Amino acid sequence: MSKGDRYQPLIDDKGKTRLVLSDYDPTAIPPNKEIAQNHFLATQIGAPVPNGAKGVDPATGLPIDNKPLSVCCGEEDMNFLSPGYPMFFQFVKFCMVVLAAMMLTGGIHNAYTFYYGESCTDRDDQYITTSSKDSKVCTYNFANLFSIANRLNDRHEIEMADVYSFFTITTLLLVLQIIRKIQKTTALTSDERQITASDYTARVQQIPQTFKETEDIDEEIKRYFETSAIPGVQLNVQQVSVCYNCDELCNLEKKIADLKIKKAKLSAQNATHPDIPKLETQIRDSENNLSTLEQQLAQGQKAAKYFEGEAYVTFETQAELQKVLKHWKIGGFKRFIEWFKSKSIYKFRGKLLKVKQASEPSDINWQNAGTSHFVRFILKLFTNLVCVALLALSFAAIYETNHTKVSLLYDLKKKKFENEGSKFKLTMQIQAVSTAASFIVVFVNTILKAIIGFLAKNEKHTTQTDYMSSFSIKLCLTQLVNTAVVTFVVYLIFGNLTGPGGLNYTIFIIFCTNALVEWGFAIFSTTFIFNRLKKWSVARQKQPLMTQKQLNDVYRYPEFDFAGKYAIYAKTVLAAAFFAPLIPIVLPVAFVHLFLQYWFDKFMLLKYRSRGPALGPELAFNYVEILEYSLVLFSIGNFLANFYVIDIDYKSQILTIIGFGIGIFNAILPMNSINEFLFPTPEEKLTDDTYSKRKYYFLEDYDRSNPATRDTANSTFRRHRTVDNF
Repeated sequence: MSKGDRYQPLIDDKGKTRLVLSDYDPTAIPPNKEIAQNHFLATQIGAPVPNGAKGVDPATGLPIDNKPLSVCCGEEDMNFLSPGYPMFFQFVKFCMVVLAAMMLTGGIHNAYTFYYGESCTDRDDQYITTSSKDSKVCTYNFANLFSIANRLNDRHEIEMADVYSFFTITTLLLVLQIIRKIQKTTALTSDERQITASDYTARVQQIPQTFKETEDIDEEIKRYFETSAIPGVQLNVQQVSVCYNCDELCNLEKKIADLKIKKAKLSAQNATHPDIPKLETQIRDSENNLSTLEQQLAQGQKAAKYFEGEAYVTFETQAELQKVLKHWKIGGFKRFIEWFKSKSIYKFRGKLLKVKQASEPSDINWQNAGTSHFVRFILKLFTNLVCVALLALSFAAIYETNHTKVSLLYDLKKKKFENEGSKFKLTMQIQAVSTAASFIVVFVNTILKAIIGFLAKNEKHTTQTDYMSSFSIKLCLTQLVNTAVVTFVVYLIFGNLTGPGGLNYTIFIIFCTNALVEWGFAIFSTTFIFNRLKKWSVARQKQPLMTQKQLNDVYRYPEFDFAGKYAIYAKTVLAAAFFAPLIPIVLPVAFVHLFLQYWFDKFMLLKYRSRGPALGPELAFNYVEILEYSLVLFSIGNFLANFYVIDIDYKSQILTIIGFGIGIFNAILPMNSINEFLFPTPEEKLTDDTYSKRKYYFLEDYDRSNPATRDTANSTFRRHRTVDNF
């Protein structure tokens, strides 16, 4: 199909040319490769080109003309993608700042001082067992040379290390407050620079599901919010996007696609196959049913049985939305009181509503809106139990490797060797077993990511941000426990912190291996390679036996894994903070890891990833809260290093205990409120532009994202969007 056939130029009442794509059928077979290629261009990361001549992608409504961003671009250049994109890379910089603060305030000094200690010796006959009187021995290896154990005999340097650690804790306290301030400012600036449909929209939950089949659900909700949302105030509601159970709609779409593919396969074998007329009848009937259902849901009539009790209400101005949000911002106690009132101003049809700021349209999982809290709780509980089981298996595996290593070390100590070759062979076995513990940790971390990701997707989250938060935080915490807590406890049980293949050696190998593995996954992504191979294979076919939507999915790049990346960065910083007092060399290793990972990830996002859902700042805010625990873990690690390695009585660890107390208070106290008191956030500047003026400028909107209304809404949108909108 030629470009001239595909585009229908129209002239609006102001003489502006509109480039409109003809009706788009996602189930069309054979698919149009030019449409798929345009979909690929539209979903690439890039800034829309003003007055772009190629129009919009019919599947997404995104402009096809996009200017690629430079890898060296600033975070502010990504604001058009939504606040979540620039704030992710800002968070990575925050992680590096925290690591740099720990290095500059004590890490570099301590590593340098420990290196010139003389407590670690190079003896072939060293061995570690639980009952060994040599359990405090320090073996001469690279990791131990930079650990506090190499200064066991120098009390003055140990005390100075404690002073530097206390200085690190107080510095982190200040740095984390500054990070919070900068992040709040960035979120506000990003939101003000990019006006989206969510700036005019409220999410309304707990709507009673008592509508009759003859009632117009959209109109009833609209009328209530226009006249009764704020007593005595008339509001202008522009749009109500209702959440429906779309299982039937999605099943019909899938059925039509499957029938069309089946028909295409039969036609390719035999154009006069007797089953083709039957398939055509089934396709026609299914399309009629789909059209009827879409019309019912789009109009809100005869749709009561599909209603999920939730809707997104869009107002004409930002000021109206802010008034509504302020009026409906009620605490738990007030909600409890209002629940007993028969004529509460917060009730609609006798039920107490819940109103809050809406997420971005593409961030919403519309199909999960009706899932009950109890079901979500059970699904999350199951995920947590699986995580605990995997951590238990990791503990058992690491414990067994240490048990095997103790047996080999005992043989090395007691056995009489016939020649040096036999002794060398046993020594290599010990080295292999010692290294195996490190690889077990890295392997389990990789398995955790795959399993938690799969389970979190089935937890029925209402937004992509909620899913990412659940997956990412679970992954971060389980990998942290596996890397730090499990490893530390196992080696503590065997009394081998600084001995042959001990904790220091294992942790250093883990940090190095983690860096290499994550760099490898960033550069040689199996998802990306599989995606490109599949596109190459399909592109060679003259008429692929798949629908237009399936071909679009093949052509586009995979999306960037924000959830997994957040977990990697946070886990690395927290683990480094925990082990830094014992072996400060992990700090520069972690810093180099994150520095290179930052550039790898930025390059892959801007060049080889597609535009994902618009993300708000919530995930970044959650992870700065998690980053606060670097202070707590550093103080705990400092206490444990002094108590177990140096064997200092807790009564002598005054600075350590004070630092630990600072860390605990920092975790318990409402630091966000304290930060708001110290650095008040300026009020958001509201735009005077109305929703109706900007609606065709938005890259996404609620009616165009809602499965129940998106086909009709996208068709209307394509008829109105002008090249000047780009």
